[in-house]
Formats: sequence, structure tokens, C-alpha cells
Amino acid sequence: MKEKSDAEIFLEYVPAYNIWYKILLLYLYHFLIFILALTFFWWTSSNYYILALPTQLFLSLGANIPFIYMFTNIKKIRKKYGEKRDKSSWLHFFYHYSYTSPLGCAALYSPLILITYNYPNFQIINLPSNIFTRNLLPIYVTIPVSVILFIFGILLAKASQGYDGDMHSYLYVMCPKKISIFRKGIYNYIRHPRFLCRFFTAFGIGIIANNLLAILVVLIHFLPYYWWMKTLDYELVRNFGLEIKAYQEKVNSLFPKFGTWKKVLNILFAS
Repeated sequence: MKEKSDAEIFLEYVPAYNIWYKILLLYLYHFLIFILALTFFWWTSSNYYILALPTQLFLSLGANIPFIYMFTNIKKIRKKYGEKRDKSSWLHFFYHYSYTSPLGCAALYSPLILITYNYPNFQIINLPSNIFTRNLLPIYVTIPVSVILFIFGILLAKASQGYDGDMHSYLYVMCPKKISIFRKGIYNYIRHPRFLCRFFTAFGIGIIANNLLAILVVLIHFLPYYWWMKTLDYELVRNFGLEIKAYQEKVNSLFPKFGTWKKVLNILFAS
């Protein structure tokens, strides 16, 4: 019998993802939060550009702290939502924390609001001209560089079996014995390819925005994700012991070890 993928197991525990109108309602809910979050970023940045930095930190923390809380209080979460051990309790658990996804998307795309090309149609808000908001590179450099970063982000997403880190976190909290901590392919060389995928994508968006302020916003965006990643590493060791510890010592967190890049590129382009 073919082993079920993590995404297939997730659908068993959250069957609403198989019902079209429930998916539509969930996406509408997510889209509303996404628009409100971006509007908040636009409003603060429009009033005073430096507020883009704390606003971005607020959005990114809002997307990550719930997962950090889940992993550091995993027994409490399982007891609260899994006492009945039926699918409705897990569905309620997923809905309770699903707002994190649109906040993360808003934090990812917020640098686009700070775009500062010397063309009126490219600018979303009027920023004062200073060291933080001046163009860093000409457009014929930023576009190809950002496209390359996006391509690597897409390849990493496909190589990591096509599910997002937040979905996998829900699944781990719900039924840790049914997921596969050790995977083949890209996971033999990078422990967290989905986090690296997000970094490439976010940095590509920062390059498109083409100013130092946008790059700082990208870096601030990634800090809570790095915190979540380190928390995940710690909690996996605490729950799975020496086996996962040995894996972490063997495989780098984000970037492959020297000498393995060729194998990683083969996996990425084969995906």
C-alpha cells in the first residue's frame, strides 16, 4: 500500500478542505485579513516611512508567535483540541489558528508598497528621498535578479513536496506519529527548505522594491521565522530524542554543506 503524504493526512483531519464552498469562505476570510494587514502597513508607512519597520515586525510576529506557542505548549494544545480524538476537534484547532497564514502573506508582500522606481506609476506611496528610500539598482538589474530568486523559491517549494511549513506544523501538532520527520531528496541536504524558499521569495520582493528600507523590511520579516525555525528544531529534539539530534548535526538548517551544492541543484531542477 502506498504511504500517504502529509498533505493527504492533513485532508483526513481537516475534511473541510474537500468542500468547495468551505474553501471559498476560508479564502475570503484570509483575503480580508490580508487586505486589512496590507492597508495597516500602507497607512503607517504613508504617515512616517520608518514606521514600516515596527509594522512589519508586528505582522511577522503575528504570523509566527502562534506556531511558536503551539510547539512550546504542544501537550496543552493536544489536550485542549484532541481530547475527543475526532476530526471536528482538529478542524476547530485549524480554524482557530488559520489567521496566521494571511498575516504571513501580508508580511511577505508588504515591501512592494515601498517600491521607489523613478516612474510615477510604480510608486504606491510618496517617500522622502534619503539613504533609505533611494533606488539601489537600475530596473534592468532588479528584475532579472528578482526573477532568479523567485525561480529558486519555486524550485525549493516543489522539491519540499509541495506543502507549506504552517500546514505541516498543524499536522505535527495534531498527529505527530503519522508524519515523516525524515524525508528523502532535498531534506538530505537542507532541514528547512520551506523557510529558505520564503527567504528567497521575500528577498526577491525586496529587490523589486529597490531600496534599503524595503531590504530592512525583508530582514525584519524573516527574524520571527528564524525564531520559529529554531524553536521547531529544539522541540523536535525534545520529542524525538537522539535520532533527530543526529539528523540536525548531519544536515544544515538552511544552506547545504560545501560539496553538496551540485546534488542539491540536481534535485531542484529535477523537481
